[in-house]
Amino acid sequence: MTLNDFGRFLQTKSVGRIDAPVNEQLTERVFTAMKHIAKVTICLKWVIQEQSENYKIMRRVDLNSWIRFPNKPIIDNTDDLDIDDDLIDALALYVMAGLEMQRSKTLMGMYYEEIERNNQRLIETYLEDASNDSRRFHVFP
Repeated sequence: MTLNDFGRFLQTKSVGRIDAPVNEQLTERVFTAMKHIAKVTICLKWVIQEQSENYKIMRRVDLNSWIRFPNKPIIDNTDDLDIDDDLIDALALYVMAGLEMQRSKTLMGMYYEEIERNNQRLIETYLEDASNDSRRFHVFP
């Protein structure tokens, strides 16, 4: 899903029908949401196995894995957003919480439900197969 598609996706999810910005403000809101998601859960697209000069590291998952900073989205770019498809709804809810102030608490509650659902999925699949150090370095909310 590109950034422009994501803007249309926000309009379909919004009950208040708040028009999502389609300029630098949307880019910054999406990038901020991606950084927040990287702090509270693990997006598998952002997991790298070795440190490199090409990536800025955000945090450590275990002895062999790190979470890199997400790539900032660019307006009118045909590239997909740098996030797992499973976390698109969480991304949308976080962005909408900043746009719809009357419903922000409700939207943030829904956002944290999506994050918890992703964390449970990771515990059942990816993290159980990772090294034993994954629970020591990653603190679930």
